[in-house]
Amino acid sequence: MEVADAVDRRKPGSSECVRRVFAALVESKECHAVQRIALGVTLASGTDFPDSAVIGLLEGESATCRALMMAELQNLQSPRAEVVRYVLERAKACGDIDACGAAWLTAGTFARRARDAGNASLAANVTHAIAKHASDRAYPWRTQALDAAGNAGSPDLSGILESEVREAGDENVVSAAERLRFAPTESATAALCDLLLHRSDVHARSRAAWALGWSSAGISRRLECLGAGASADEQLEVRIEATRSLVRLASLRGEHEESTYAILEVLGSRSLDLQVRAIAKRAVAERGLTLVAE
Repeated sequence: MEVADAVDRRKPGSSECVRRVFAALVESKECHAVQRIALGVTLASGTDFPDSAVIGLLEGESATCRALMMAELQNLQSPRAEVVRYVLERAKACGDIDACGAAWLTAGTFARRARDAGNASLAANVTHAIAKHASDRAYPWRTQALDAAGNAGSPDLSGILESEVREAGDENVVSAAERLRFAPTESATAALCDLLLHRSDVHARSRAAWALGWSSAGISRRLECLGAGASADEQLEVRIEATRSLVRLASLRGEHEESTYAILEVLGSRSLDLQVRAIAKRAVAERGLTLVAE
């Protein structure tokens, strides 16, 4: 039986199966690919696991295993305060690139999940720690803390990330742009649009187009610059990425949905690029099927 099938909570008896799989993973303390895939799917199932068991995953003897399991912990849908605090302490005390990368990324994800769940106090505690380390240019793992800021998607961290984009050279502008994907501020939208429309480096423009597809903050400006990127950028790679981001934004639903599909309809009928036209036309067609079904 596939692990994903086994932990499908819609099926009778699957909740017990999820717990048995999780218990076996905690006991084995192995971190081969199969165990990591099983852990990721199990955590993503939304099942409520004891804090002590979740923390137990991160206390194996192998440092490599601890880092790998920490990374998979980002799949935990509703982390409670004890687990979040444990991960944050591991991030602040980390001593090598693998451990720091995994712990800070997970801390950032947990900050976003805590905020989305309405636990403002817990989210603020994690966000404060991320801001402190991401702002400290002497901190040896600052890059990892900046990655955490990107995962957190907090308005309180957007300023730090926007500064990184403005100051970035060609060698690190791509990662700086990617970190802004969840930033829920109009100023983050403006920074990404500036990259997309004015940066000479094609990879920077492409990743800016990608990053613009993950948040609806400053939506009018997002649609404007993505539409321009999808139709007029000199590189096909950028035009395709901008079109894909428009499709993602349309899938978020909301007041901008009609405007987004209007742009996609134009791209689907007028773009000279076969790939851009195909992506746009498929999105419009699938929306039509959804409306009929509803």
